[in-house]
Amino acid sequence: MATETQVTETQGTVAAVQPDGQVRQIEANQTVSTGELLAAVGNEPASVRLENGANANLALSALLVGEGEDDTLAQDLPEDVLEIIETIQQGDDPSAIEDAATAAGAAASGSAITAMAIIEANGRIGEIVAGFQTEGLASSGFGISDEQLFALTALRLASADAVFPTAATNETPSAESLTFSTDEDQPLVLTPNQILQQINDPDGDTLTIASITSGNPDVDIDEDESGNIVITPPPNFNGDLDLTVIVSDGQAETPSDITVTVNPVNDAPTLQFSATTVTEEAVAAGDTVGTVSANDIEGDVLTLSLTDGGQNYVELQGNNVVLTQAGVDAINNDALDIASLTFTITASDGETSTSQTFTSAVERIDDPASITGDTSGTLSEGEIDGSDGSLIARDAISGALSISDPDDNPTWIDSTQSGQYGEFIFTNGNWTYSADSDAVQSLSEGDIVSENFTVTASDGSTQVIAITITGTNDDPVISGQTRGNVIEDTTLATTGSLSISDADDNNAPSFSDGNVSGQYGELSLVNGTWTYTLDNNSSVIQGLDVGDQVTDTITLTASDNTQQNIVITITGTDDDPDVSGEFVGSVTEGNEGDAPVTATGS
Repeated sequence: MATETQVTETQGTVAAVQPDGQVRQIEANQTVSTGELLAAVGNEPASVRLENGANANLALSALLVGEGEDDTLAQDLPEDVLEIIETIQQGDDPSAIEDAATAAGAAASGSAITAMAIIEANGRIGEIVAGFQTEGLASSGFGISDEQLFALTALRLASADAVFPTAATNETPSAESLTFSTDEDQPLVLTPNQILQQINDPDGDTLTIASITSGNPDVDIDEDESGNIVITPPPNFNGDLDLTVIVSDGQAETPSDITVTVNPVNDAPTLQFSATTVTEEAVAAGDTVGTVSANDIEGDVLTLSLTDGGQNYVELQGNNVVLTQAGVDAINNDALDIASLTFTITASDGETSTSQTFTSAVERIDDPASITGDTSGTLSEGEIDGSDGSLIARDAISGALSISDPDDNPTWIDSTQSGQYGEFIFTNGNWTYSADSDAVQSLSEGDIVSENFTVTASDGSTQVIAITITGTNDDPVISGQTRGNVIEDTTLATTGSLSISDADDNNAPSFSDGNVSGQYGELSLVNGTWTYTLDNNSSVIQGLDVGDQVTDTITLTASDNTQQNIVITITGTDDDPDVSGEFVGSVTEGNEGDAPVTATGS
């Protein structure tokens, strides 16, 4: 739509040329419209200034009015226009100028100047009457119409005292109140002509819409890309809207009333929902998962209904959405893993309805993993074989674990752990505990010890494997010399050492010092060292022939009643014969010739 701006200052005679070529004289405080061309009359100096800031010296230029200062075009008169003017002033035919391609596009017609340009009044609008051939003249790209080009050329040739129609004869447009209608919540789209054709202008001026306003600040008035006027009533409004349109005929502006009747329509209800989160394993039938509220701007009675795709997990109780038993069972079913409940609520006023889909959250809990398998093992301390000291009872146990979790797919983490009495190895859910034989030997009969080993899964689940070890009574171990040798009449004593130990922590046996009599001698024990002394005077011993052997076994008893035999081997020797009788005799020396003297014995 055209806009107007006020002329604030003029010097000399200034004319306004409309796009259709009609002209009028312009003075200060009058208005001009976009598209009008402002130019000087004759060769007299002239200038103009507009309220939008645009200004021009019209001696050698013209001013094309735009909507603002930036698009109001002040441009020197085109060279071809000046050339045409000079040609006419010299009495030649302007349409026969061969080089004036842009301003004289037709071939020469041979016409000659018969008169100068004059302005004839037609009401309050002047029309140019040329005294020269105008056929073939065309706009030179100045942004103006061919009619404005012709008028511009003629104005430069007119007398500066040319008579223009006076604006005092202008009659303003008038109209009865304009009426339009639209439905509630629907914008009203009008072309400018739908408004202007209902407005009367006695002078037949071209009318433009300067503005349309409303006293209601909630009414939106805009212009679309096609130049249509778009009037948007407030939301949900029905009734009459009063607007004012300002119409301009180029000389004056006139207000007219517009009444827009907004027809009521039945508005659909609106829905709002406030959700409540529920938690798995903590729900019951009847628990609220949300509250719905419905509103109808007309105040109609509303009915509510709910669907959830046939699952029947929830139902409406008044304005509350509550769980059914089926919903409780579904939420607590780990296999379904329901994280939210979705349902559609419909509100109806009997004529129109509104449906909306809502969601309520379900908080899932982390269900503990299920662990099955061997979570304990029992091991007895091995017994010591007296012959070689080896462990004859089993010293290792094993087991297996499995894990499952409906929330996850956990796996076991391999580990190796050392305990006080053995080593625990866990691989792919299988475990083995191997006892440390040296460590378990310290357990006494009846002792029970436990070792706990914790295994971990990828989801953080843990399981304790409890190993129980029962102690047994280990036999004492006696070490040292338990045999000795003596020889009749030669080696009458032999010695050795003897010690006793017990792997059980609560048993520390020992041999007490003392003397023990044997069959052929005596054994003395002092601080673990024993000495056997042979009774060499024994008739049995002396009766031994060379090489004969007898043994004397002496039993030692420790503090824990453990007994140990000390075996002494006695070897006989060759004894000298035993001679008895008179081994000494005496005689008395006699005289020579005496009879022999003898001594006797047995």
